[in-house]
Amino acid sequence: MILAGIAFQKYAWWIDGVLGIIVAMLIFYTAWEIIYNSIDVILGKKPDGKLIGEVRDIVNETVGFDVLSHHFHLHSYGDHMELTFHIVMPGGWTLEKVHKSIDEIRKLIREKLDIEPTIQVDAK
Repeated sequence: MILAGIAFQKYAWWIDGVLGIIVAMLIFYTAWEIIYNSIDVILGKKPDGKLIGEVRDIVNETVGFDVLSHHFHLHSYGDHMELTFHIVMPGGWTLEKVHKSIDEIRKLIREKLDIEPTIQVDAK
């Protein structure tokens, strides 16, 4: 485009400005594509239903009953995956019992799914 601007500048005085605007729009479009394709990686995206089901199965088997798990976000950093989510634990449980259950859930998710989990605990 620069060479076209140089070549046609003596025939059309405005060609340099028009080509400059076109180059600026191409740069803007490329930047937009990079940002749009990277935003899910940075902020996290909702994992597919299969992964959510596998995580819920691990949580429910570990705790021994159906636990409300929600607010799933999957973060991908190259080949390293991190999953953040919330679970609702019984309000009558001691902090030690909740912590022990969470540790076991995290261990099983790491072993079975090869994902590093971060779990936010909510109480009923």
